[in-house]
Amino acid sequence: MAVRGETEFMLQLVEDIKANWNKPKDGDHVSNKEFFYLILGAMGSSGVSQATGFFGFTATCLLVGAIYGISFRDIYVIGLIGLPFSYIFGPIGMIIRDNLGNVPKKTMRMINRVMIPSFIAGILLFFVPQQYFESIVPSFPQLLGGLLVTNVFSNYYTNFILKKLSGKFGKFRPFVIVGGIPTILSMLLIAFLPFGGMEYKTRLWVLQLIFHFYNIFITYIQQKDNIENVITPNTQERTKIIAIGNMVSVAIPGMVMMFIPILADYTGGLASLNTYRYVLPAVVVLFTPLVLFQAFGVKDRVVIEKEHKPEVSMRQGFKEVLKNKYLWILNISMLLGAVSAGSINALNIIVIYGMRQDWLLGIMATVVGISGAPGNLFLPFIVKKLGKRNAVLLSRGLQYISFVMMYYAIIGEQIYFLFFAMFVSNIFGTVSWMGGRTMMPDAWDYQQYISHERLEGCSNIFGLITNPLTMLLAMIVPAVYAAVGFTSDWNVMYFPDIRNKVLLITLGLSVLGHTLSSIPLFFYDLSEKKHASIIEELGRRADELDREKDSVLTP
Repeated sequence: MAVRGETEFMLQLVEDIKANWNKPKDGDHVSNKEFFYLILGAMGSSGVSQATGFFGFTATCLLVGAIYGISFRDIYVIGLIGLPFSYIFGPIGMIIRDNLGNVPKKTMRMINRVMIPSFIAGILLFFVPQQYFESIVPSFPQLLGGLLVTNVFSNYYTNFILKKLSGKFGKFRPFVIVGGIPTILSMLLIAFLPFGGMEYKTRLWVLQLIFHFYNIFITYIQQKDNIENVITPNTQERTKIIAIGNMVSVAIPGMVMMFIPILADYTGGLASLNTYRYVLPAVVVLFTPLVLFQAFGVKDRVVIEKEHKPEVSMRQGFKEVLKNKYLWILNISMLLGAVSAGSINALNIIVIYGMRQDWLLGIMATVVGISGAPGNLFLPFIVKKLGKRNAVLLSRGLQYISFVMMYYAIIGEQIYFLFFAMFVSNIFGTVSWMGGRTMMPDAWDYQQYISHERLEGCSNIFGLITNPLTMLLAMIVPAVYAAVGFTSDWNVMYFPDIRNKVLLITLGLSVLGHTLSSIPLFFYDLSEKKHASIIEELGRRADELDREKDSVLTP
């Protein structure tokens, strides 16, 4: 009887999928075919991210820290040097995005007056002798030059792509189309250039320069969330798409993550340069074609009048987003969570330095990842019953159970029990993370409601506000690690006493960030009912504007 019931369920499921393959079911906006294409694209993004997650100009990146020997201190100083540039070039990029590359002429002239001299100055700085600035950081002039050149390039790159492609593909999908090939080329440069034969000072600025270009192009896999945010104005449907889509789309890439360390075992392990030359780029090449389904297989469904052409000035854009209390709440929450930013990946440390079995890392990471499936599966039902905010707060509260388990596993040096605790933590953490993920598009819709424009680009102004504090918080992690003997020498992780101290510090920072970041969410009151009324009002406004335009055009 049970088998018969399961068979009938599967047959009914197939029938439902077929019935709504080309058209959405009543009350929804997305057909099953489009949802399938979204999943394929997300699968590609997830697969690429499994490989590119090992590439980053950070001290915790094995390639940069363990192989190329770049120090914690220098990476941190470079981050401080780059901070002022984000206040100059960041707002420019935001305005370019929200105007879809068609920036008002007066504003564009002002932008050119800043960017063209900056680019020229950046090129000239490459030729300035560096020995006079070594007390700050090696190759200080060249590092400055790299920051200027890449910031200017990033904004002109964004402007060109949006101007050419946004009319057909919207605000986010153009980057999906163009980013794959230059990302792969950047990875190959990072892995194949003879950095081992370079002086440290040269290695530092050349690596920084290429990584900055790499970070510009890699945004092609980071558009998945943005595309999901605008695929439907129905918040309940959007929650279902994000949750179920995430659960399905990470399945095959998760298997790839399992095999990456196994394949890396043949190239010398995750601390071997050959892994970054052959294994990881091959994964990116394999999955990048799938990412394109996000660009060509789905649509944007922003509730706005036909033929809308944004004209957003800097002053107007930033003034409007700063009125959005929900963006304040969500960004303050992220800021407080940054207490643990820069913490090492505990699972990597356990497997590589505790168990000394690199090949096991993929299997264990995959098993931990599987624990997210129940959270994704039940999130739409939990949100429908409790609302997004309450679902997030409940799951965050339950996650403390796993933190206690981790503590006793570390002090008892029980590696497998620690692994089990991580599995449990991810069950609750998935509901928390995915629930929070669905709050942001609702806040975007609210932004359009209060300002009459889509200002996703200008909303990044909150990052500029919180960046100094984030940088300050980021000092906590290396300082605490250094206090127990862990700086840039990763070999100390082979000693159990230091390794366990580092793991306890990592856990403590995680708990602190988890707790602090939960507090602002108590003030988030954008309920599903309130959001539905906002979408209804946006639809009414769009219809009125369309009727006004039609009446003007009709003789």
